[in-house]
Amino acid sequence: MAESYDDLSRSERKAALIAELSQARAQIAGSFRDTQSDLETARAVASRKALWMGGAVAGGWLLARLTGRKSRGGKGRKSRAAVEPVRQVERTGWALALLGAIGTMMRPAITSYLTHRLNDYLARTGDSNDHTPFNSQR
Repeated sequence: MAESYDDLSRSERKAALIAELSQARAQIAGSFRDTQSDLETARAVASRKALWMGGAVAGGWLLARLTGRKSRGGKGRKSRAAVEPVRQVERTGWALALLGAIGTMMRPAITSYLTHRLNDYLARTGDSNDHTPFNSQR
């Protein structure tokens, strides 16, 4: 609208507002249909989890096979000496992942233990001021 609302008559303003309102309703209806479609897709995935997971695994395997490196000669098998460092790195990765998960789960207990030990130490040394952040009630 090039003209301002002040330049239009009352009926023209009403018609312009009705047109804008119908356009906004159409946009909202389109957004609602998109949201409804997304929810239907989510329900379909939730009702057939095993099928979707299997499809994702198969698709990932296929994609890896299509885009993976090709062997350049022989049967494509690597020697045991070439595979061993990879296995060692893999074991180290699993160990670090497990250690990280255990550390995350144990963090509250370790924090609580250290807080109590520090409070006991401060109480023994006589430096137990109320303004320290470690004065928690047991």
